[in-house]
Amino acid sequence: MLKLLIASLLLINTTYANDIALGVGMLSNTPDLENSSNIDTKESTNALQVGGLYYYGFAPEFKLRTGLFYTQKNVILDSSLNNDSISLRYNYLSIPLTAQYELSYLHLALIGGVNLQYLVSDGCQGSLSNLECQGVKEESIVYPLTAGLKTTIYDAFTFELLYEYALNETAEDTKVNSFVFNVLFQL
Repeated sequence: MLKLLIASLLLINTTYANDIALGVGMLSNTPDLENSSNIDTKESTNALQVGGLYYYGFAPEFKLRTGLFYTQKNVILDSSLNNDSISLRYNYLSIPLTAQYELSYLHLALIGGVNLQYLVSDGCQGSLSNLECQGVKEESIVYPLTAGLKTTIYDAFTFELLYEYALNETAEDTKVNSFVFNVLFQL
């Protein structure tokens, strides 16, 4: 079914612009803890992402977007009971599968979809209560819902503000939600 969908998308003759953009982004990662009676969270941690997007135009105001990004997600968990902390670092290859609807009269676009993220490396430092780094189970694939806004300046620079809401756990009892600010350059 997926092959049929991809083939039909490639065969559609469109006169609307197909664009490529390269960019860099900053993420503000916030852990969402389940079963965390003795864990407090530190402030949100920042991380980096870099990659590119391909826009496939269906109409002047509607485009599908996909691409590839290298994305970092870092989380620091603290316990107020025994002053322990643990630092979790995750690096992903992210494939956004999103749609974009242009509101040209406002110079904005609405973005929504899912972002498939494949774990390529991880790291852990410290210990927290009964949670040791060796006991942290990571998920190899996470898929946050993505929603946000985009604006373009001078037809070359694009600024995006997105929110990624994790649908599944990044690590055991931990989901990582992110605010993402991307700066993209249209090729």
